Amino acid sequence: MLNRRLNQISGEYLRDQVASGLHEGRGIEFKEAFPDRGVRFLRTVSAFANSSGGDVIFGIDDAGALVGLPLADLPAAQDRLQNMLNNGLEPRHSAVQFHQVDIGGNLGVLVARVPRSLIGPHVVNTEGHWRFYVRTEAVTAEMDIGQLRDAFATSGGYEATISRLRLARIARITEGDTPVEMEPWDGGIAALHIFALESGSGRRLISLPDIDVQFDQRFAPIGGNFRSTKYDLEGYVRSQTQYHGNEFNAYCMLSRFGWIESVFGLLPDQGEKKFPADWVWQIVESIRKYVFVLADLGLRPPWVLSLSILNSQGMTIRSPIDRFFDGRNDPIRKNELIIPEITLLDTPGDATFADSMKPLFDMVWNAFGAAEIPSALLRQPARRAGL
Repeated sequence: MLNRRLNQISGEYLRDQVASGLHEGRGIEFKEAFPDRGVRFLRTVSAFANSSGGDVIFGIDDAGALVGLPLADLPAAQDRLQNMLNNGLEPRHSAVQFHQVDIGGNLGVLVARVPRSLIGPHVVNTEGHWRFYVRTEAVTAEMDIGQLRDAFATSGGYEATISRLRLARIARITEGDTPVEMEPWDGGIAALHIFALESGSGRRLISLPDIDVQFDQRFAPIGGNFRSTKYDLEGYVRSQTQYHGNEFNAYCMLSRFGWIESVFGLLPDQGEKKFPADWVWQIVESIRKYVFVLADLGLRPPWVLSLSILNSQGMTIRSPIDRFFDGRNDPIRKNELIIPEITLLDTPGDATFADSMKPLFDMVWNAFGAAEIPSALLRQPARRAGL
């Protein structure tokens, strides 16, 4: 898969990649022309979906030359490929995305991005053809019996495994078993988790040495500051103990098994539990940085995100500006608010990242009796001009 967000792939970027020796591999397939039969395209999609994901690039030949295709033909070709996906792949992989790239001279390239699937294995079922495929290096091959058995054994199991892992982490946080000592905040604790699909495999996915240098300020507790760093048995931890003069414990941990945990204590407001609406944008910004950390480590989307609020009974929302909270604000009745997970299928662009987080925080606001979060709260205060 190209190391760039889909909507940021440009003609200049492709020319630079080709000049640097871009070649087919486990996550990249070249196609000089659009297929006349669906099987040829769907085999590659099935293989990528059943493996680690990848990009099918139409307009680059087998030798790696950027030949391009008539720019005017790309929209109709995309529609044909989408119809092939809709009718010839089971179960349907709705997360496949397309991006048309103008490379100049009335020529273009079409990129089909195929994320690793959460609901596989996917079979090609078209034109009398019924086969499962897998990707090994630059080769698309039929799954053998052992691969099929493993694929079906784990089908639908990733999300269940990640959910169990999340609940296990929440239990440990509640019991005070955390990588840094968290004071028993009367105001509650918020816990953010981000998992790659492989996080539930139990395999070590990350080599921890040098991470301190590699990520500098990008990997920090929510709020963006940290005062101490350390390694422990589970991973690499950064923590902060002070915030604006108040005692405030927070940490973020990068697990060697490919997931991130970020926990921060909520300060009580005049003795009452309050979820700080003015902190939502900081949580969103931290999530944005965390997913890029995982991507840089080779743990690409899809990612599963979750937010939990512990010791939450009686909590309401504290809004910095009344017009940013225009709905109900009922106290939470549960002591552990476990918000359902959401899945990020691709790395959203900077301009759209806050919007991609809205479903997660809509559920938080639902828990307080409101219909949705005001979109303005997802962005930094400086970007709320005119709202």
